[in-house]
Amino acid sequence: MKFDSHYAKLWERASERIDDLGIYRWIVNIAGIGPKDSVWDRGCGPGRGLLRVCEVSNPNNSLILGTDQNEFLLKSAKDRMEKNGYAVNYQYKPMVSIPSVIEDKFTSEKMEYEYKVFDNSSTELEEGKVNLIGNNYLTSRYEFVKGHEFDKVMFVFIGGYRLQSDFDLVKEILLHSYSYLKDNGIFLYVNREWVTPKTELDEFPQKILKVVKGYELIDYGFEESIENYAAALFPLQNVSDFSQHFRSREVANKYVKYLNSTSFENFVDFLTEVSWNNDLSMGLCFYKFRKV
Repeated sequence: MKFDSHYAKLWERASERIDDLGIYRWIVNIAGIGPKDSVWDRGCGPGRGLLRVCEVSNPNNSLILGTDQNEFLLKSAKDRMEKNGYAVNYQYKPMVSIPSVIEDKFTSEKMEYEYKVFDNSSTELEEGKVNLIGNNYLTSRYEFVKGHEFDKVMFVFIGGYRLQSDFDLVKEILLHSYSYLKDNGIFLYVNREWVTPKTELDEFPQKILKVVKGYELIDYGFEESIENYAAALFPLQNVSDFSQHFRSREVANKYVKYLNSTSFENFVDFLTEVSWNNDLSMGLCFYKFRKV
């Protein structure tokens, strides 16, 4: 829990600077969110992306839902929404243990264990409010969502692992989201990624659509811009992490200096000085699926 709390506080700071770059408005634009669209942000974090959603699709006219595992971040989202004048339905409940049995594929031995999920069985979504609910990313216990369908579901994983490490995660979330999307509804996935040939970006949705039926890919891309490079790098928090994304440790150290600076302008100035081809090797990619 210490790591979880520490990461949450770092992500709160990083997401502020990412918002300053205009990334969340860029995501809302890519998703094609309209004035009356119902939207579910899966993994909404401190709510900066959801706030940009509300600027376009007012909760008074549509159903807006943000879910996240982290209580610190979800409370931050609640405070942010209320500060901006939005009514909030906030519910963060204790996790409950679910007994289960797993069979060892080598010995056929059956083992009992318990896994924990949020108990959202009595949670109700409210029209006219921003709904912020503590929930697992992958649990199928979405009783509180049943009876509701969304025009857009977003999974923005900028602060997490890279795209190539997230195949199973995205697959499961796509599968779970299908039942809660309207016909022709949009699922948008955004993540960090290396600068990579288009052929490599092609492989990810092809693999996904082989195992997840009922969707078609309608758009995807890797955005090469200072803003997207910055957004991809903000969640990294130490020189060791930075070194693998830069040409040299010296450049990484310089980046750390600007990350820890209170001047956001200094950081952007630094990015304009480095060579994207030689020094900086990561940006943001997006995949836009439609329910068919």
